[in-house]
Amino acid sequence: MKNIALAFALAAAFLGMAQAQGFVQVQDPASKPLRFVAGAGLTYGGERIVTAHYTDGDQIDIDGGGSVALLVGLDYRVNAGFSVQGTVGYHVDNAPGRDGDIRFERVPLELLGYYHVNDKVRVGGGLR
Repeated sequence: MKNIALAFALAAAFLGMAQAQGFVQVQDPASKPLRFVAGAGLTYGGERIVTAHYTDGDQIDIDGGGSVALLVGLDYRVNAGFSVQGTVGYHVDNAPGRDGDIRFERVPLELLGYYHVNDKVRVGGGLR
C-alpha cells in the first residue's frame, strides 16, 4: 500500500511541476465544466483503535485518522461562481507483522459545494 501511495504522490508532484513549467495548459473553467480530481495525503490523529504488540517488545498504534488517504472524483462547474465536487476515497492505517497484519481501512464519500471568490480562491463545505 505504501508503494501505491508513494507512486500517487510522485505523480501528483510531477503534474504540479508540469503545470508550473507551462507543459500543461490550464483551460477556462467555463469551457470545460466537468473535471477529474484526484488527491493523496498523509494523515495524523484520530481515535486509537488498537495497539499491536510485537514479540521483540515494540508496539505500534492503529489510529482512525492516521496513515494514508487517497481520493478520486469529479468537479462540476455549475456557473462562474459555484461548483460541486463528489469524491470517493480510501483511508488506511496498518501494522505489518510476520504472522499477519492489523489493518483499519475505510472508504469515505464526500459531496462538497464551493463558492468561487475569484479564479484562485474558493470557499465551501459539504458532507462526508
